[in-house]
Amino acid sequence: MGLKQLKVSVADKELQVVAKPDQVQVGPREKVGWTIRTVDAAGRPASADVSLALVDKAIYSLASDASGTLMDRFYSQRAPGVQTATTLVVNVDRIVEQLPEGGKGGGGGEGGPWEAACRCGRRFRTWPIGKPR
Repeated sequence: MGLKQLKVSVADKELQVVAKPDQVQVGPREKVGWTIRTVDAAGRPASADVSLALVDKAIYSLASDASGTLMDRFYSQRAPGVQTATTLVVNVDRIVEQLPEGGKGGGGGEGGPWEAACRCGRRFRTWPIGKPR
């Protein structure tokens, strides 16, 4: 059995996004409106769902931006293979990989490393069975 690499161009899938603020300079906690324009590879207006994330540039003195581009996330070159799993298992595996050494079990209860990765339990009240509210 042999393998053949297929190169597929994704240039026609990339959108150009132009974000224009309604103010040039703002202070902390000031609101800013944005005009967002998206066009396809041919320069024609394209409908798109977008999100905007802003950070103070000073954060990059502490750490570089390791998130990469969306095009790389969705259309990067991949090795041949098959991966099967449910979405939950794959996502939990990713969280477990990020836990510090020794934080993958044991200890139980509150305050463990798992709680730092998933803080969802704090939003719900615990009611003993049979106790009226």
